[in-house]
Amino acid sequence: MCHTIIKNILVIFISVIIANPAFGEIIQLKISDKITANAEYYPGETNKPYIFILHGFMQTHSFPTVKRLAESLNESDYNVLTPSLSLGISHRKKSLACEAIHTHSLEKDVYELEKWITWLEKQSNQPIILIGHSAGSIHLANYLSKHPSNKIKQIIFIAIPNFNIESHADQINQLKIKAEELVLNKNNSLHDFKLAYCEKYPTSAENFLSYLQLSKENIMTYLDKITIPKILIVGSKDKRVDQEWSQMLTQHGIDVIKIDGANHFFNDEYEFDLLDIIESLIINNKATVKNS
Repeated sequence: MCHTIIKNILVIFISVIIANPAFGEIIQLKISDKITANAEYYPGETNKPYIFILHGFMQTHSFPTVKRLAESLNESDYNVLTPSLSLGISHRKKSLACEAIHTHSLEKDVYELEKWITWLEKQSNQPIILIGHSAGSIHLANYLSKHPSNKIKQIIFIAIPNFNIESHADQINQLKIKAEELVLNKNNSLHDFKLAYCEKYPTSAENFLSYLQLSKENIMTYLDKITIPKILIVGSKDKRVDQEWSQMLTQHGIDVIKIDGANHFFNDEYEFDLLDIIESLIINNKATVKNS
């Protein structure tokens, strides 16, 4: 009797694993002669929107917030692509530490986004919805402001942060002057800078200056250029997205949805609230697309 019960439990457990695979298909994309970037692709129903999810600063597509959301949306039969920006490292699989050598720039990141979104656009004529977590939201806003597409129907920002440039304005300004002098002198060697949450960020002056484009003023300019629906989902306990920043975003056409109790990563029980809201937004947007 006991063996029969255990056997039945194992059969159910194996069936769940088969019905809900933990991994998507790894897609590789040639970025340059030296760099190949990876993404995870979860195919779903061909008549559903295609979802593009981008990770936060220096993370990968395996970051828990992104991974959980991708798998959950795919369980609802959505097609989901989650790329990892190469950050100058071929087949990058791990997040980068602040103290690592950084050869990437904002322009290179956006170039890769263009490559991946073009790849996704070729998979189907279905609408595409962009989702960014944390700094991934800023990257997508930057991209979309420069590369509008008739296929992209909505952009959802999850916990879009202030990139922290203005928080240390005096120090950043001194570093900017230093970087501009290095560029003027054609010095492309590595130097220690400060960027976002990184107190020590070794990179070239040119690469450092590229990320300084993500100032509050420029982020608002990116948002103003985006004409499709823009939604921000934020947790009430997210210390990186304060009330002042949220209010500033609403003045530039973003609808804000707050999840009480959630932090920057929407872990524990809040991942279900996040999923429910995103699925509702996708369904409502799909109806709008049908009538357009």
